[in-house]
Amino acid sequence: MIIFQLIPKLYTVKNLKWVELLEDIPHPVVLNKWLSMNPTIQKHVNYLNKFTFVLTPKQFLLLVLAVIPRHAKAPFCKYIKKEDTEEKYIEIWEKIQHVGNYSDNDMKYIKKYLNIESNILYWFKGLGLDKKTWTKYNLNFDENKGNIIKGKSGLDLFM
Repeated sequence: MIIFQLIPKLYTVKNLKWVELLEDIPHPVVLNKWLSMNPTIQKHVNYLNKFTFVLTPKQFLLLVLAVIPRHAKAPFCKYIKKEDTEEKYIEIWEKIQHVGNYSDNDMKYIKKYLNIESNILYWFKGLGLDKKTWTKYNLNFDENKGNIIKGKSGLDLFM
C-alpha cells in the first residue's frame, strides 16, 4: 500500500480488519518518518522508535494503530526538510583545515572554539587569502599590506 493512502487510515480507521488484508506494508522506518512529521503525536512516535527494527512491518503497523490516538480526519502535516544553512567564511575554514592538516571530524570541533568574526582581518592576513575572497566579504585588500607579525622575524627569531 502506498504510504499516502496508509497514513490517513492510521489516524481515522478504528477497525483493525483492514490491516490483515494488506500485502505490501512499508518498512517501519518509513512509517516512523511520516508519523514524526505530526508534532501533536511526537511523544507517541518517540515511543515507537525502539520497536522500529525489532518488529515485522505488520506487527509494527498494529503497534502504531494501538499507540496513536484516533482523529476525525487525518491532520495536515508539513514535510520536514533539512535546513540549508550556508556556512560563512568557507575559504578560511578550508585553509585552516589544509594548513593544520585537520580531518573533517576535527574541524567540527575546531569551529566551535575559533571565533573568526571577532578578528576577521587577522585571519584574512594570516592565511594569505586572495583579493577575490577579500572582496567577496566586502573587505579592503589594501589592508593586507601590513605585516601581522610584530617584533623579530626570519632568522632573528632564533637569536
